[in-house]
Amino acid sequence: MVDPEPGEIIFDPACGTGGFLSGSFEHVKEKINTAKELKILKENIRGIENKALPYILCLTNMMVHGIEVPSGIVNGNTLSRPLRDYGPKDQVDVIVTNPPFGGTEEDGIENGFPSEFRTTETAALFLVLLVELLKDGGRAAVVLPDGTLFEGGVISNVR
Repeated sequence: MVDPEPGEIIFDPACGTGGFLSGSFEHVKEKINTAKELKILKENIRGIENKALPYILCLTNMMVHGIEVPSGIVNGNTLSRPLRDYGPKDQVDVIVTNPPFGGTEEDGIENGFPSEFRTTETAALFLVLLVELLKDGGRAAVVLPDGTLFEGGVISNVR
């Protein structure tokens, strides 16, 4: 649905085992014609995963799909970086993600976000971050929990 194109940066901030990234890679790979375009595509696949086992599985998945050195995949908590630290150099063209929801973040993570968005609810924090990370005209496909479109409180501020 987001139809990533050659040359675009594709990002999953909660990439798990890399299913959305590998699918995006295969989708764009069908559209490229040169070795240079393939090299750029491999460099433009980016993801972050907090848990060790899914991170290792994501690296393996990227290699199986032809990204021999998946340097764009990082082990860490995407939400631990304060929102104010993100800038234009961090923005991407396409986001594909199924962020963790139903859980809460560790104490203090919410302090990296503006006061009207402070919550420990992971899905809400990811939504705020995604809006910040998309370039103008960027596109995102995001799996969200039931109620995101209708809940009150902080999630209504995010909407």
